[in-house]
Amino acid sequence: MKSNMKPILRSIIYLMILVNLVACANLRKPATDTVIIETVFQGASVDGASCVVSNRQIQLNITTPASIVIPAQGDLRIVCERSGYVRTEFVQRLALPPPPTSNTTVGVSLGGVRGNVGLGVGTVFPLVLKPRGGGYPARITVELPLAP
Repeated sequence: MKSNMKPILRSIIYLMILVNLVACANLRKPATDTVIIETVFQGASVDGASCVVSNRQIQLNITTPASIVIPAQGDLRIVCERSGYVRTEFVQRLALPPPPTSNTTVGVSLGGVRGNVGLGVGTVFPLVLKPRGGGYPARITVELPLAP
């Protein structure tokens, strides 16, 4: 290889490594879900219940019905109360996304230019930007029984 090609090749390799590191760093954003929380009694809507919605990362005070954006971090605990009804606690388990399928491939190439021979091995790993499935359901309904 000519000596003036080495710095260019080295720069290209450094650039590829830098781009891969930046891409990996940006994939670690915490997932959030938009959830509608409503309260009912025997299927009929009970509006105006005061609820505390919490998980490992956040705690929110809401009045039903409400739409919230919440980070998908652990089980979602909802405690609701309203005059004339029993204080109710509901826990929604965090659904885990399905495990990624193995689509890893390995390639081997052999080639040469003007008498130089090179051997290369490469691997390809699929990037999953947002896992499908998992998180909280889009709508959570909390049943409030009548107070005795």
